[in-house]
Amino acid sequence: MVQDYIICGGGTAGLVLAARLTEDPNVTVAVLEAGGNGLDDLLIDAPNLFQQLWGKPEYDWDFRTVPQVCAFITDKTGFVLIRSYREEPSVKLMAGLVAKSWVEAVQ
Repeated sequence: MVQDYIICGGGTAGLVLAARLTEDPNVTVAVLEAGGNGLDDLLIDAPNLFQQLWGKPEYDWDFRTVPQVCAFITDKTGFVLIRSYREEPSVKLMAGLVAKSWVEAVQ
């Protein structure tokens, strides 16, 4: 079978792209996704159950990363800015305030 487009990944962006491309009835699209068929699986269909998928090899590839150093900066309006590296020379806060250094921003 010949396809006009092949999309690798059936996540949100991949499926939106496939849906938009197939609005033209003359276009054929294949979406490739890793894993099995999850149709009618309550753990996948119910958004509030997503944490129950973690660590289960039939749903989760369980890739691990090293912990990241992050600073959480908030102001009185509730805006949050997350910065990952101390080496960044300046920090612009969402409220428009500017800190001269990472250390100054988190104090």
